[in-house]
Amino acid sequence: MRAKQPQATCPTRAPQGRLQRNRDAVAWLFSRLWRASDPTLFQMTIIAALWVTVFGKCGPPPDIPGALLVSETNKTEFESYEFLKYSCRPGYIRATSGQTIYCEAKGTWTVTISCVSVKCRPPPDISHGRHSGGDEDFYTYGSSITYRCYPNFSLIGSASITCTVVNKTVGVWSPSPPTCERINCPQPYVLHGVIDSGFRATYKYKDSVRFACLKGTILRGKNTISCEADGNWHPSPPVCELNGCINIPDIPHASWLQNLPPKKEDVYPVGATLQYRCHPGYEPATRERMTLVCQKDLTWSPFKGCKDCNVPPNIAHGRYTKSIDYLRGFQPKATYECDKGYRLVGEADIYCRSSQWTPAAPQCKALCQKPEIRNGMLSANKDQYVESENATIQCYPGFALLGSQNITCLENGTWYPEMPKCEQEKDCEHVFAGKKLMRCLSNPNDVKMALEVYKLSREIELLELQITKAKQTVLEG
Repeated sequence: MRAKQPQATCPTRAPQGRLQRNRDAVAWLFSRLWRASDPTLFQMTIIAALWVTVFGKCGPPPDIPGALLVSETNKTEFESYEFLKYSCRPGYIRATSGQTIYCEAKGTWTVTISCVSVKCRPPPDISHGRHSGGDEDFYTYGSSITYRCYPNFSLIGSASITCTVVNKTVGVWSPSPPTCERINCPQPYVLHGVIDSGFRATYKYKDSVRFACLKGTILRGKNTISCEADGNWHPSPPVCELNGCINIPDIPHASWLQNLPPKKEDVYPVGATLQYRCHPGYEPATRERMTLVCQKDLTWSPFKGCKDCNVPPNIAHGRYTKSIDYLRGFQPKATYECDKGYRLVGEADIYCRSSQWTPAAPQCKALCQKPEIRNGMLSANKDQYVESENATIQCYPGFALLGSQNITCLENGTWYPEMPKCEQEKDCEHVFAGKKLMRCLSNPNDVKMALEVYKLSREIELLELQITKAKQTVLEG
């Protein structure tokens, strides 16, 4: 509010109320006595006494704006020329040099003190904010104004300041004006705890959050923290100390019976239980109850889990890899593959069902590489042959076969009998492609006899090969 300019102050006489009326009555009485008889010594004495009593005293001291009576007194009447001392109230200063009032002989108070209110200059402006003051030239003692910040800025300090006095004469604003700053605190986090109230995407100055600990933990510290001017949380976020079990163990080939699968970071109080069941194709390893219990030492009770199928069967010249087939209801699976030089015969994947592996494990059959015949060819054009498979060799025209025409792939990846050769014919006449006759022998009967002898020898070789293979099978079994 705009204060009024002080005016010059002169000594004043204070009205006396009831005392003034008494003076008027006494004056009328004196005039009547004086006219009623000649003055006598007695009358004069009475008149003098009354004059001193009535006209020589002042009533109670007056109230002076902004001033406070300093002299201690309980009197209601004061003698002529008696002085009383005043001082200015807090927030006021003297506008005159005097600081007293005195009682005049005629019974009136003369005031020599005048107090005016202390004044403050207009409050300062602040960046990113404004105050509630107007366009006043000055503000009187006790005036207050309030600051506010623009959006996205936080007010640091006291929002309100007041016009006060320093050294009893100078008007100043107190406390110092606040500032408007962009203050943000990081997202608070407490392990095993949650924000119970006050959650926001971003936090500014004086925002507060309250934490609560998860089941199975105890809160240590203050549950409520505030974002302060330094961009940090004060006091520091609390700690949720464990009072239960965490890190639920993984149980192979089993699943939990709870509606919601438990998480490793979940905390369970002492005495809490979790039940599990075995996947299809598995069975409990013991007859004990399939339950985990959180013990007093904050560890989970021991468990036996689920019994797997027997170890998948091994195969010669091959190996397997175990896994879980989730599409088949968590069934254990063994996948086979053969060593280099062997081919898988049978199903590559077998599964555990009712503690049995089905279907039967596959076999790895040896592979024989395609025979290289110089000046000859194979009846079937194949790059590889499996165990017990035959290959038939034919020589080009003009070349004669030296050795067995049919060879067999053995289990060790070799050919039996040894690889034949195609050698150029000597002393024979050749009938080239389309004729397929040769005249090395003297007559056709000799040719027929030679072919029958060769056929018989091949049958004997094949029989010997089968006998040898049967013996090897017995020895390996």
